[in-house]
Amino acid sequence: MDNSLYTVPTHLLIDRTLDTSFPRDHATLAFAIAAMPWQVDRRLSVALLLLSALMGFARVFVGAHYPLDILGSAVLGIGVSAGLTWLQNRDPFPKILDGLFRILARLPLAAFNS
Repeated sequence: MDNSLYTVPTHLLIDRTLDTSFPRDHATLAFAIAAMPWQVDRRLSVALLLLSALMGFARVFVGAHYPLDILGSAVLGIGVSAGLTWLQNRDPFPKILDGLFRILARLPLAAFNS
């Protein structure tokens, strides 16, 4: 069988990372953040989703990721964002978050300038 039928010569614009994780971390985060404001401002959310898609396309274009890496990241990021949006008004989720933030407020997590 001739393997040349299944290969496409490419010239990578950036070096490939050794991280083979699926889905891609930064793309998942970008799509999750872009989907969060959907309930409040759909125009903003659509603009952020388009920017996330452009970022994903750019990463595929330069040869850093496969298209399915970005598609999987988009599905996961938007799904998690939609799930958290759905949970935010369901009992006891807000009470749990309030308690968590009260605990975090007591911890010296960052240096304060005085």
